[in-house]
Amino acid sequence: MSTVESPALEIGTFDMEIPATQQQAEQDEIQLVQFAEATISQMLAFADALVADNTWQQLDKFSGLMDMHICITDVSLIHMPKVKQEVLWIADFEMQNGNNLAKKIGSVLLHTRDNLSKAIQNITNDATAVTPLLSGMGSWQSFPQSAEIHKAAQLIMAYATLFWEYHDQLLTMRSLDGAPHIIEKMVNNLTDQLEKKAESLSEPSLRYLFLLNNCYFIQEQFLAITCYNLPSRSNIRIKYCYYQNCYLNISWDTVLSCLHGKMPLCFSKPSPLARFKSESERTCKHQKLWKVPNTQLRKMLRQAIIDKVITGPTGYKIYLEAHPEHEKCGSDQEGMEDMVNELFEG
Repeated sequence: MSTVESPALEIGTFDMEIPATQQQAEQDEIQLVQFAEATISQMLAFADALVADNTWQQLDKFSGLMDMHICITDVSLIHMPKVKQEVLWIADFEMQNGNNLAKKIGSVLLHTRDNLSKAIQNITNDATAVTPLLSGMGSWQSFPQSAEIHKAAQLIMAYATLFWEYHDQLLTMRSLDGAPHIIEKMVNNLTDQLEKKAESLSEPSLRYLFLLNNCYFIQEQFLAITCYNLPSRSNIRIKYCYYQNCYLNISWDTVLSCLHGKMPLCFSKPSPLARFKSESERTCKHQKLWKVPNTQLRKMLRQAIIDKVITGPTGYKIYLEAHPEHEKCGSDQEGMEDMVNELFEG
């Protein structure tokens, strides 16, 4: 005999399942909000630990702070509205707890984002001022007698690269200037500090070649980072021209004076061309191994020397044209240019 279930029993069973389903849905929503709170709390705890941590390299710390700031901003703008929406869906007896939870999460997010912004601003201020970053560098304290690009310039331009990578995010922080302005202030302050340190270089020609190398490196890096040149009237562009003129005058005016200067009567008089040749060879030999790492700058410097000393208005070529009787005593122009083109190492 088959058993037939009564319709009333079926209906009763169905009615009993409705409250259980609703209760489970509400419980799922509460758990979702609690999960969101726990996840966000862990993220905020990491952010606070990152702000307080002083063991990281500043460059790495800046990247971590910026990435965390971006993440928290996204949570605030994108995910928090969804959390609040879920809270409002919970039944009335959970509403007060849910709203309090949403406000608590929002408040902590805002507080943590402010802390991250302050830490980012501190690093940016140190980088802009330059000196706080350089004070711990051993190579800054014991300055080498060399014209090479200093590690300080490489460090500051590494910060410039990083700031440019977060260009859009920095614009959203009202307490900070945009990346181009920050970078320009950095390079100007760096140049000022390099000038002060260059005074420890005993030889003036080497001093200005050092500044020229570093100034060219900074300009080249700025172009590579931002894809545009510094303004022609910017401080560093003006100083670059000044350094080049100083180097050329200090190094090569003595050579040119051999052609035009007058020897005292009490001295025997070697010919101007003989003195010019001797002083040219001495200067080229002395500076031959000086470092000019950038290939383009090496070419430009060599050409500038040729234009000043050999083909310029007071140079070797014009002197020979004015004094053809001395031509047999002089070196050929091509040989002199070859000697200049052997100046400097990469």
